[in-house]
Amino acid sequence: MTTIPPVSIAKISGCRQLTASRHPLLKNLVCLLLGSALSLASAGAESCQWSGPASGNWNDTGNWTPSQVPGSGDTATIPGGGVAM
Repeated sequence: MTTIPPVSIAKISGCRQLTASRHPLLKNLVCLLLGSALSLASAGAESCQWSGPASGNWNDTGNWTPSQVPGSGDTATIPGGGVAM
């Protein structure tokens, strides 16, 4: 009985396989893109703490640490004892 070695589809169709070992720049590009996507996904939510009252106005960036007004996806923390009107 004769054994036939397996033949990959890439060899049959004449296509070259893109592998990380053959294309190290491709591997670096994929890692960069995945890292960027993960950074953007986690960059959406911020934690803002009320540090005012610079003016007592919720929309005044001077009342928040870091200096930004919390948005819909952010967490706003207001320490006890402060009153803003």
